[in-house]
Amino acid sequence: MARQKGKMPPIALITDLGDKDHFVSSMKGVILSINPEAKITDITHQVPKQNIRTASFILANAAETFPEESIFVAVVDPRVG
Repeated sequence: MARQKGKMPPIALITDLGDKDHFVSSMKGVILSINPEAKITDITHQVPKQNIRTASFILANAAETFPEESIFVAVVDPRVG
C-alpha cells in the first residue's frame, strides 16, 4: 500500500529502557522536534534488559496489527548495562 502524500506513518517504539527515567521521553522529544505532527505509539518499554529474543517476539506479533507503512524503532542493546 502506498503512503498517502503528506500523511505521516505511525511510529511505534519498543525498548528495554523502562519508564522510570527520561530516556523514552527524550526519544519522543527528538522525534517530535523533527516532525511535530508525528504519531507516536508505545508497544512497550518493559522488554527485559538486553533480551533481544523477547523484543523480537513482541515486535513481530505487534507489527502484524500496524498499518503497512508504519515505522518501528526498537532499542534493545545486549551490550549495555
